[in-house]
Amino acid sequence: MGSVNGRSDKCVTYKQSACCHGIVEGLSQTEAYRAAYPGTKMSTKTMKEAASRLMRVSNVIATIEELKAPAVEKVKRSYEKWLQEVEDVAFVPSAQLEVKTPDKLKALELYGKATGLHKSGSARPSPPAGGQLSALTYSGRYCQLNEN
Repeated sequence: MGSVNGRSDKCVTYKQSACCHGIVEGLSQTEAYRAAYPGTKMSTKTMKEAASRLMRVSNVIATIEELKAPAVEKVKRSYEKWLQEVEDVAFVPSAQLEVKTPDKLKALELYGKATGLHKSGSARPSPPAGGQLSALTYSGRYCQLNEN
């Protein structure tokens, strides 16, 4: 990667590491910088600028990404599990799960939003030319919609 501001990208200092941990724990850049560098007598503007410069250092960026990776994976697994449960309600016949129609419709809506197939406030999909829309395709599965 080279170096940024004359710093090596092989490691971070103790204070840079503390700042990285603060960012991962949810602090703003300025709050993390203030916590990592206590006693620094800087104006708020100067501290924001210093924190911003620090966040552009390649080894600091890499450290933050490395610290975030386990949490990101955990969220992905949790999301995938949730989506599978929504799919089960949306696409399994109601008789098998004893699911009411409004619950299936809500599950279909959630699934559509989660997968990007449904945008809030968007128009209903139009039927193909000369035909009627009798089924919606979601992720290769079909859910028959009854018009009553």
